[in-house]
Amino acid sequence: MKPAAAILLVAAVGGLCGCRPGKSSTSVAAESAGQDSKEGFEGRRSATEIHPGWESVRDSEHPSWNDVSVVDDTASARSGDAFLRFRTRGGATAFQQRLKHAHMLAPERSYSLSVYVRIPPAAPDERPRANQASIEIRWLDRRGRLLRVDKSVGVATAPSWTSIFLEVAVAPAEAVWAQLRLCYDGPDVRGECDFDDLLFEGQPRIRIEPAGREIPVFRPGEPAVFRISVPTSVTGEPTLSLALRDALGRDVAAPRTRALGERRSVTETFDLPGAGYFELHVRLESEGALVGRKTSPVLAPEPARFPRRSGRALGVVFNPYRDRYHDVAALTELLGFQRAKIVAWDLFAGRRAAEPDLTEIVSIVRAAMEAEASAFIAVLAHPPASLFPTADPNILREPPLALFSLGRKNWEAGLQKTVERFSELLTDWQIGPDGETTAGFTGPADAILGEVLRAIRTSSRIARVGVPVSSTEAPTVALSNARFFAVYPRDWTTPERFAQRVEVPGRESHLAIALPPLGPPDIEGARQKQAAEFLKRLVFVATSGGTGGAYVPLSGDPQTGMIDADGYPLATALVLRVANDILSGARHDPKSHLFPPPIRDFVFEKEGQMTVVLWSESGSVPVETFLGYEARLIDPLGASRSLDPGTKFEVGPEPRIMVGVDPLLLKTQVSCQIHRKPEPPETEPPVWPTLPLRADPPVRLLRITNHFDEDIKNVKFAIRDPIPAGWTIRPREDGVSLLAKGRTLERELTITLPPSEQDGTRELTIEFSFIRIVGGKEKLYELKLRRVITLIPEAEVIWRVEPIDGDRERRRIWISVMNRADHTLNLRGWLYIPGLPDQQIAITGLKVNKDESLGAFEFRLEGGNPATVEVRLEEAGGRRVFINKAIPVK
Repeated sequence: MKPAAAILLVAAVGGLCGCRPGKSSTSVAAESAGQDSKEGFEGRRSATEIHPGWESVRDSEHPSWNDVSVVDDTASARSGDAFLRFRTRGGATAFQQRLKHAHMLAPERSYSLSVYVRIPPAAPDERPRANQASIEIRWLDRRGRLLRVDKSVGVATAPSWTSIFLEVAVAPAEAVWAQLRLCYDGPDVRGECDFDDLLFEGQPRIRIEPAGREIPVFRPGEPAVFRISVPTSVTGEPTLSLALRDALGRDVAAPRTRALGERRSVTETFDLPGAGYFELHVRLESEGALVGRKTSPVLAPEPARFPRRSGRALGVVFNPYRDRYHDVAALTELLGFQRAKIVAWDLFAGRRAAEPDLTEIVSIVRAAMEAEASAFIAVLAHPPASLFPTADPNILREPPLALFSLGRKNWEAGLQKTVERFSELLTDWQIGPDGETTAGFTGPADAILGEVLRAIRTSSRIARVGVPVSSTEAPTVALSNARFFAVYPRDWTTPERFAQRVEVPGRESHLAIALPPLGPPDIEGARQKQAAEFLKRLVFVATSGGTGGAYVPLSGDPQTGMIDADGYPLATALVLRVANDILSGARHDPKSHLFPPPIRDFVFEKEGQMTVVLWSESGSVPVETFLGYEARLIDPLGASRSLDPGTKFEVGPEPRIMVGVDPLLLKTQVSCQIHRKPEPPETEPPVWPTLPLRADPPVRLLRITNHFDEDIKNVKFAIRDPIPAGWTIRPREDGVSLLAKGRTLERELTITLPPSEQDGTRELTIEFSFIRIVGGKEKLYELKLRRVITLIPEAEVIWRVEPIDGDRERRRIWISVMNRADHTLNLRGWLYIPGLPDQQIAITGLKVNKDESLGAFEFRLEGGNPATVEVRLEEAGGRRVFINKAIPVK
C-alpha cells in the first residue's frame, strides 16, 4: 500500500474495521489502521438499525424516551442527502459505533475527530436551550475495555451548521481501538440537535521540540531553534515543509522545505521578527502526497512593565490528572502568577498516559513556589480510585462530599495521606471542583465540612476549607465551616454583571474564570479571536474590583485550553501574562472615557501609571490620538508599537491596550466635554452630553481643565467640519493665551437644531491644541477629539403594529404620544400613513409623564413591501419642542 493511503478519505459504513475488538485480523488491520473515516449518515438502514454499524446508548443516564433518527433531506443536510437528528425529552442522548465497528489504531499516530452540529433555537415563548452537543473518542484496549474518554467542549448555540473539533496527540498506551460517540445532554426536557459530516483522522505523530528548553518561549529577537522528527515507520523519501506565521496566519519568514534522512529528523533555526505569538506549521509529505501536519506555538513575550511586588493576582489551576506540565518554573515565569490551585484529587480522564501520583503533584507546587508563586489552594475534585480502591465506583464519580458523607472511617486514611504531603506547602483546601455547586448536595453539607476540616487539621493545624458555589448561590450559602467560596460566573458576559459580584460577609471569595472556546481551528485568526475574547473577560473581572482571587484553568483542552497537547503554552497564555502584569491591582475609573461609542474604553491606574483598554462594539472605527511620547499600543498577545503624535489606527472588535500613557495629558483630554448649563444640583452628569429636540436653541458649556503641574499656553479649541447637517453652533472656535494649572476654560455654545432633526446620536470633532514646557523646551500638543451628542425627544412617540387576520398586506397600528419634558405640552402636527389621507394632530394640555392616544389605524402595504409611518409634531409656543419620528412597518 502506498503511503498516500494514510490520508485517503473513505466513505465508510459503520467504520473501517469489521473485526471485533479483542480478535486479531492482520489483513483488516493492515488495510485500516491509521486511515481516515468520513461518515455522512447516508446509505442503507433497516428496521433494526438506525444507521449501519451504530447504536443508541441506553443506560440510566440515557433514557429510552429520547430518540435518534436519520433524516433524508438534501436541502437541509450539510452535504449529501441525509443527516442525523437527536430529539430529547429529558436526560442525555448519545449515538455511538458498535464495538465491532470501532476503529483499529496504529502506533505512533495522533488522532482528531470533527463533526458539524446544528441546534434549532427555542421558540419565543420557551426558555433558551441549555443542552449541549459534543463528541467523544472512547479508547478501548484489545478486549474492548474502556481505558479513557476524550470529550470535546459542548456547543449549546448553533442555529446553522457549526463545527466541533477534538484533537488527541497521544492515545492511551494500551489503546487498540477507538469508538466514536455523538452526545447531546443537559437539563432540557425538549429540543433537537442535528449531526452531519463526522470525520475521524489519523496521521504519523510529528514531534516539534524547542532546543535548549522544554517549552517554546523565547526572548524577542532571540533565534528560535527546533528539532522536528517523525516516526521511522514513515516510508519513502519524506520531506517537511516549514512555515513560521503570526497569529493571523501571515508568513513572517520565508517558507522552507527540508528532506528527512534516515534518522527522520531535522534541526531548524528561525529568526523571530519581534514580540508576540507565532506558530510553526509543519507539513509531512511522501511521494508527493500529504502524510501529516502539525502546528506548534512559538511565544516571544515582551518584558513585564510592572514589578512582581505590584501584584500578580490572576492565578491558574493545575490539574495533573488531565494534563502533564513541562517546566513548571518556566510556565510560572511566563504567566506571571503568584497564586494557583493544584487539583490533588480527580478522576483520571485526561490527555496523558498514566494517572499522577502524589509525588508528581507535590513537585508541581514546589517548582511553582521556587519560581515565586506564593499561595496555593489544594482542590479535592473527585476521589481517585488509587486512594480509595474499595469505594463504590459511583461514589468516586461524584464530588467528594458524597464520599465524605459516608463516615470518617471510609475516607480518613486516603485524606490523611494527601494532607500530609501538602502540609508544609499550603493550608487551604477546596472541597469540590470549580463549576460545581453545594446546592446540588442534599446531605448536611456544613456538618460534613466540619468533620473534614477536623480530619485535615490533625496534620495541618491552621488549615481552612472552602467550597465551589454558583454565582447566584454565593450570597445565600449558609456554611459556617467554609471560609472561602470559589464562584463560577457561568453566565457573566458584561462588565455590569461582573460589577454586581457579591462579597459574602466574613468569607473570602474568588472567581473561577473559563476561557472562551476556540471554535473551528482551521478558521483564519481563530486563536487571535479567542485571545481577544479572553482579554475582554479579564478586563470585565478587573472592572469589578480588581483581579484578586480569580483563577483560570491551565488546561490542555483542545477548545478551552491554555496549553496544547504537547504541554506548550498557547496564545491565551500571553493574554494572561499581559493581564496579570497590567490589570492586576489596577484601579478602574468608571467615570473616565476618552472615546465615544461605538468604542468601549476602560481607564485603569496602577502605581501612578495610566492604561486604557479599548475596542469597538460595532465595526471598525478609525482613531487618531496622542497620549504622550512614551505611549505604546499593545495587542492582546503582548506585541506593541509606539503611539507617536498623529498616529492613526483602527479600533475593531479585538481589544487594544494603550500603556505608557501620560496621566496628566489623559486627564486633560478626558476633561474636554460638553456639559449642561448649569448641571442640575446633586445629579451625576452623563458620560456623553444630551440635547433636547427643540427649536429653542439650548446652551451648553464646553469645558477643558488643565490637569498638568504647570500652566499651559496658547490654548485653543475648534469644532471642525463636518458638523451634523443643518446644525448651527456658535462659537465654533475660541481660546485663551494662558490656562493656569488646575483652572478650567469654559465657553458657552449655542446649538440650533433644524426642525427636521430626529432623535439619535451625532458626532462632533474638536481640535484642541496648547503649548507645554517639557524639559525646559516648549512643545506643541495638537489633539483631535471625537465627542458624541445624544438627541433626546421630549415628546416620545409610542407605537405597536400587528397584521390583520394574517393578511400579508393589511396592518393595524396604534400610536400614542408621551410627554417626557419638564412642562405641560401643547402639540400640533401631522400623521402620515401609507394609503390614508394626511391627518392633522392637535394635543392640548398634555401633562408631564402622561400620554395621549392618536388612535388605531388600518392600512395596506402594497405588495407586502415595507413602508414608513411618519409622525411630525411641534410645540405651539413655549420652548418649541418638536419630534420627527419615522416608524418602519413590515
